[in-house]
Amino acid sequence: MASVLLHTGTSEQVRQALRDIFAENLYRPGVSQGPDRLVFERPGSSMDEIKYGGFFENNIWVRVKVNISRFGDTDHLVEADAYIVRNHDEGFFEEEQKLYKISKGPYQKLLNEVEKRVTP
Repeated sequence: MASVLLHTGTSEQVRQALRDIFAENLYRPGVSQGPDRLVFERPGSSMDEIKYGGFFENNIWVRVKVNISRFGDTDHLVEADAYIVRNHDEGFFEEEQKLYKISKGPYQKLLNEVEKRVTP
């Protein structure tokens, strides 16, 4: 959905920049994290509730899954996919719906901020 190619920085600097920027934008760490995969979540906005939840559903969240691929010592490809999550934290009833590429703007902006923060 959204991606950025970084030509500088260590893997830890990239991960820390991702954590900081997503936290600044009201996302919290999600589950299934690893060294090359980070997950961030936030409650859905009122507009998300209207667009994806309908009139009676009020448990919409936004989940962003970020993958980091390293090439050489300092090159990193950071890719993010965003999902709407219905029935968040309700086990079997939780449902993820991947957002279309046309919705990539806010997520591309977050990754561009990572690039600014990591690039000297």
